[in-house]
Amino acid sequence: MKVRIISAIVGILILLPVLWFSDTVLFPIVLALCGAMAAYEIVSCIGARVWYVLAPSMTFAALGPLLTEWVASSVKGYIAFLAMLAFAYLFLLLTVAVFTGGKLKYSLVAETVIGVVYATVGFTSIALLRRIAGGAYLFGMVFVGAWMTDTMAYFTGRLLGKHKLCPSISPKKTLEGSIGGVIFCALSFLLYGFIVHKIVGVTPNYPMLFIGGAVLSVASQIGDLAASLIKREHGVKDYGKLMPGHGGVMDRFDSILAVAPFLLLLCGFAPAFAFFY
Repeated sequence: MKVRIISAIVGILILLPVLWFSDTVLFPIVLALCGAMAAYEIVSCIGARVWYVLAPSMTFAALGPLLTEWVASSVKGYIAFLAMLAFAYLFLLLTVAVFTGGKLKYSLVAETVIGVVYATVGFTSIALLRRIAGGAYLFGMVFVGAWMTDTMAYFTGRLLGKHKLCPSISPKKTLEGSIGGVIFCALSFLLYGFIVHKIVGVTPNYPMLFIGGAVLSVASQIGDLAASLIKREHGVKDYGKLMPGHGGVMDRFDSILAVAPFLLLLCGFAPAFAFFY
């Protein structure tokens, strides 16, 4: 526990300056590095850590956040570009599979592409959220949603948990903890809206903040369970050892990688889901 607390403090001290300078080129660079490390961890987890898989995977994952600064003129435009980039990545790995005489199996290509694209879209969505109108405070909702859900689901589960949520995937998670995570995340969005109103002056849409908090909390928990499912299927305890007691990038960002795209979709494609006016 002591190691986990120390690692968490160090991680927060590193993260805060990055968030503070989120309006500079430092932000997409850090996200690109996180994407590359996540790709490395995913490829290692599924047992495909050979240079002709690892190199394109890490490159693709790093390109996503970086290119938001030079390619994207709109959220929709960048999503289309990212889809084409993902196809090029998939086609490259399929080409490698063909010309290695079957050493790289199609099933492994599919699993690699799904995992790496998932991580890339997550980190890229954070970068895109920072760029859209109101992004200076909207992108913070990603971290509030994921961390409040994770923290309050844990404490609610410890206090009230009786019914297992997904025992075959994550034996310690409970239904009561899951519900607690949703409720407290929704409430935290209301508080976040109030704080943003006091600092920035925009008007919060409190009903939508509450609903959005609940929706994103569910996405956060599914993202966490999905990452655990991959590890369990491959007999891996942690994706990496970057943070002692916490694991790797994927272990710490699994929920965030699910929340960020959902929030981006709500902000970019659902005008009715206006969190602020």
